[in-house]
Amino acid sequence: MTGKDASKAVLVLGMHRSGTSAATRVLSLLGVDLGADLIQPAQDNVKGFWEHSGVLAIHEQLLAELGCSWQDIRGLPAGWLESSAACKAREALLETLSRDFSASTLWAVKEPRLCRLLPLWLPLARELNVRFHALHISRHPDEVAGSLRVRNGMSPEHARLLWMQHVVEAHAASHDLPRAVLHFDELLSDWREGVSAVAERFDLDWPKSIQQVAPDIEDFLSPMERHHAITSPREIQLPGLLQHLYDACSSPARSVQWQRIDHCVERCQEARETMLPGFDLLQSRIDILEAKLGASESAAHVLAQRNEGVLQALGWVVSRLPGGMKADGTQADVAKLYYRTSEDNYSEERGTLCPWRGNGTKAVLVFELATSIRADFLRFDPADRPGEFEVGTVRVDGVPLALREGVLNANQYRLPGGEAGVRFGSGDNDPYLELALPATGAEVRLVEIECRSISAVDELAEGMQEVVRVHLEPQRQVLQGIQDSQAIMSSELRSLVKAEAERIADAQLTMQKQMDALDQRYLALLEQMQKGWFGRLRRKP
Repeated sequence: MTGKDASKAVLVLGMHRSGTSAATRVLSLLGVDLGADLIQPAQDNVKGFWEHSGVLAIHEQLLAELGCSWQDIRGLPAGWLESSAACKAREALLETLSRDFSASTLWAVKEPRLCRLLPLWLPLARELNVRFHALHISRHPDEVAGSLRVRNGMSPEHARLLWMQHVVEAHAASHDLPRAVLHFDELLSDWREGVSAVAERFDLDWPKSIQQVAPDIEDFLSPMERHHAITSPREIQLPGLLQHLYDACSSPARSVQWQRIDHCVERCQEARETMLPGFDLLQSRIDILEAKLGASESAAHVLAQRNEGVLQALGWVVSRLPGGMKADGTQADVAKLYYRTSEDNYSEERGTLCPWRGNGTKAVLVFELATSIRADFLRFDPADRPGEFEVGTVRVDGVPLALREGVLNANQYRLPGGEAGVRFGSGDNDPYLELALPATGAEVRLVEIECRSISAVDELAEGMQEVVRVHLEPQRQVLQGIQDSQAIMSSELRSLVKAEAERIADAQLTMQKQMDALDQRYLALLEQMQKGWFGRLRRKP
């Protein structure tokens, strides 16, 4: 038991993509200290993770030393809590938490791996003089699976198993702590009731009143983009024990049936014990396939680098050969500028033209769009012929781009030189330079590109293409073979995971039927005993 002046800490527990970030942000708006060392927002969570980066690093290091990862469906190794890796992680957590929260009376930590690593934390309560409280965030397993499919390419079967693993291990480890469950739906639909129920359950007062922070929380939650939502969860039947576990964790925060949750957790633990050998075999086969995929990807990367080297060398040779300019020393061209967002492709409708003469001197090509557009990428086609060009500066609405950092692609090859710009060339009729704009969805109206033609290689195009074909065709065939092998192994991996998940689901259903039969036998036996007991009472004189 912690001391009289012990602080309180809320451990936010929940499967990845379950709404733990949103719940933790609400806690911080209510005045709960999250520490200053937080992970920055990212594309898959633009409103913030609200996750302690130091704690995440410690957890990831521990799992790596245990030979596991966050998406591992196997149990943690036997005796892992007494391992040297766990001891090192415990010391690192103690140092980090003491440094960041020693002055806090109420603080919180959210990190999904905590669901599995909670036993590592429990002994820290005495040393930190803190009382831990477990706040479980629940969300429908198939909504979680939908999010993980988009972010990680994970199969629904794999995601469901991970969801059950995280929920079961988190509830089992937090059984002796003050516990509360807050469903993601309740957080979005009635957050006031949800956080009030949690506060009552934990017997604490939020540092800031609900009335005081209500506008900030509404601003945070109301525009929240909820992806992968299931419109009618009750119409989706999850496999056996998974459905029972989710139903038990779906009650409003004020009316959670803890005996029901604990009963489901115990049954899921019994089921997992019978399946763990199968998980180990499945994971070992997955590891072998992933190793093969990794080796083939490395080989493909090496070949791609070699191809790039050949193209660079050919470009250098061509740049040293005589040009093919017209007799008057000019080359009439029409430059084109295309634009797109990260969601679109280039098209003729998203482009504009600018005639110019590639006579070896610099020209500023001005592309003025009819209306302002939003774009993430630009593609500059200086001509519809083979040639080599140098782009000096690019200005978008008068603002110069950091050209060298912004180049995504050059067709067909980059050339050395060009102190302040980019030199490139092509042996076909489609030379272009693709640029990334520094701001996502930037508004664009006027683009100015300083460009000059540094050689014309019309008469060399056919010869160059033949050289490229001779040099690169064998490597292209090897690359194609590697890609075909990757596709086969990926398909085999998906089939393997699906087959194993179906076997596990069948085993769950069989076990559930057996347990239901035992329950019926127990009730029948209890009824017989009660009748016999009451019968003996009636026969007494």
